[in-house]
Amino acid sequence: MKLSHLSSELKQRYVFDEIEAEVNLAFDSLVYLLSNSIFAFFKRTASSMIIDQSYKSQVESIKNVNLSTHPSKYPSILNSRTAVILGRKIDIQALIAQNINKYSTTWNLLTMRLATFVKTLRLQS
Repeated sequence: MKLSHLSSELKQRYVFDEIEAEVNLAFDSLVYLLSNSIFAFFKRTASSMIIDQSYKSQVESIKNVNLSTHPSKYPSILNSRTAVILGRKIDIQALIAQNINKYSTTWNLLTMRLATFVKTLRLQS
């Protein structure tokens, strides 16, 4: 094998590794943003379901906003199980679920701390 051929092959490998790293970074960012958006959508949907309707209509009239949620664009994304990127099969559902679990754990921890704080304030007054 000639030295020039080996050098060319190493350059090609380096370029492929750089492209792969950039694609991984872009895909990780996509999954992060998508998970955040999905979590926010379902959090809004759940809060819209449990909020008192009279309060909801008052807030909507005062703030001139619509608190109702619209049909989601996420079922088609959530029904997709895998994607093939650069010849590798990636489990999209598992990655999204992993990120949403991080959000929900953080959200639950924040909710518990706020509840404790409110309880402490009530006991003091």
